[in-house]
Amino acid sequence: MTQNLASATVRINQSSRTFEISSEALRKLIKRNGEIEAHPEAAFSHNIRAKLVATNKRLQTAVQANASETSAAE
Repeated sequence: MTQNLASATVRINQSSRTFEISSEALRKLIKRNGEIEAHPEAAFSHNIRAKLVATNKRLQTAVQANASETSAAE
């Protein structure tokens, strides 16, 4: 976790509950309960992986489209 700010937008279509915790409070909680550290780390890692996969797919699509346009122009 970093000191950088982060935000998220969530849209729901049913009654829900939310949980909010500051990064400092989360750090303190993890420090006091080390056994839970792996859980947020795994969630963050999964999220980063999903974003990288999505970015790679978009990049691959763009590169293929560019290659097709270049071939068509020749």
